[in-house]
Amino acid sequence: ECVEGGGPCTGGSIRPSLEIRDNGVFDLDVRSARVSGVATLRGAAFPDAAGGRGAITFASEEGSAAVSLPSSGPATYAIRVMAGTYDVGFEGSGLGCASPAGIPCNAGSLRQGVSLAADGVLDVDVRSVRVSGTVTVHGGPMPAESGDRGRVCFDSESGSGACSDSFGSSGPASYELVLVPGSYVAHYEANASLCDSGAPALPCVDGAERPANLSADGVFDVDLDPIRVSGRVTHRGGALPDEAGDRGALVFSTETDSVRGRSLGAAGEATYELTLLPGTYAITLAANGALCGSGALPNGSPCMDAVLVAAQALSASGVLDLDVRTVAVSGAVTIDGAPLSETGLPRGALRFSREDGASLPIGIAASGPATYAVRIPEGRYDVGYEAGERCDIASALPCNGGPVLSSVSLVTDGVLDVPLRAVGVRGRVTLEGAPLPSAPADRGALRFALLGGGEVAAPSFGLSGDATYELRLTPGRYVVRWEGNAALCGDSSRIPCIGHGLRGCSE
Repeated sequence: ECVEGGGPCTGGSIRPSLEIRDNGVFDLDVRSARVSGVATLRGAAFPDAAGGRGAITFASEEGSAAVSLPSSGPATYAIRVMAGTYDVGFEGSGLGCASPAGIPCNAGSLRQGVSLAADGVLDVDVRSVRVSGTVTVHGGPMPAESGDRGRVCFDSESGSGACSDSFGSSGPASYELVLVPGSYVAHYEANASLCDSGAPALPCVDGAERPANLSADGVFDVDLDPIRVSGRVTHRGGALPDEAGDRGALVFSTETDSVRGRSLGAAGEATYELTLLPGTYAITLAANGALCGSGALPNGSPCMDAVLVAAQALSASGVLDLDVRTVAVSGAVTIDGAPLSETGLPRGALRFSREDGASLPIGIAASGPATYAVRIPEGRYDVGYEAGERCDIASALPCNGGPVLSSVSLVTDGVLDVPLRAVGVRGRVTLEGAPLPSAPADRGALRFALLGGGEVAAPSFGLSGDATYELRLTPGRYVVRWEGNAALCGDSSRIPCIGHGLRGCSE
């Protein structure tokens, strides 16, 4: 929101380029334009609206601003902008998409490429369309449900859209919206929580997209054709074993939306039933991580989400049984071929990561044998190490994390030992070949960032004394940066007060 004042409300370039190499004087002149005018609605006077009548917007490649129209009386505006070329638009208040006054509730373009080089008048006319309709299910009335039955939304190419009010839990499912004319995609926005208690008549995922070219008032009905999918969830072709707690739930996902089914429970036959719209779905078992926190491994349920089907086309109601395939993996964690020492400090964690981006951290206890055990979906994994929060130089462990094992195929229960490695690095920091001088504030520190791994900062160099460091790091290629202390930016010590690279590059 821009309130007209002495200077322009938008930003912009004063000079296209300015080369500064020596001391000098550079006077700069800001050019602006005061633009004012009257806004009309469909060629007539703007009606009053207690909730606001929207705003006129000015947008260029370098800046934008908006000026609100008064809620009553003449719809006049005035704004001062940087001289330049602008796209002029309207931005609705969003307070009433079914506005009886006919004011659109979303944003849209009014005029493009308008040159504003000097003070002047620019009257604008806001166009609107009133679209209404009914949402049906299989050609019939929308049935009553236990909760909100969703709504209809219209999304424009520019990203400015609007949605109807909720259809409530019963009664006719009809809507009315006032929008800026343009090309839209209409879709049904579902209430996913309806599937929490079973398989309702309505879909629990968004969809039913249809293009809508809205250039005049009219009717746009939407018919939903939901399908009901059900089945069993098994483990390696057999019954999903009973567990000490909830065995998770299925998640059906499209590119734009997802729905989670009811819990599979802790025991008994694992079944599901969901109401969806036809489409292609990725199906995942959302794991219950709490099953893996008691020390005993689950009998068959994974400790991390398991992708059961990457892309499943569903076009009609029917049965779809799903199989979970997990493996129990355990092993010892060593450092440079030796057991991990007990320092009393956190010894970090292992992380198992899949190609689809899913990952699972497994903490290493501060005392006792450095072993782990986990049940995960079968597949191919990268195994990495994540350092603890505190770095103990006396420990053999590295102070930062990084990759350890790559592309390990895990398809059967078994042992996978994880061999960590660390290298000691130490040195001295000088300033232009001389010892780092004393300073009235902390002199800064070094930061080591492993390419493809974690990073760590060495202890700061304090106020005075020899500037040395010592760290244990995961082997690999590093970028070394100077971490400056901004408090030294006005000091005469010449120590850099901002960070910058010293060695290495990020590629």
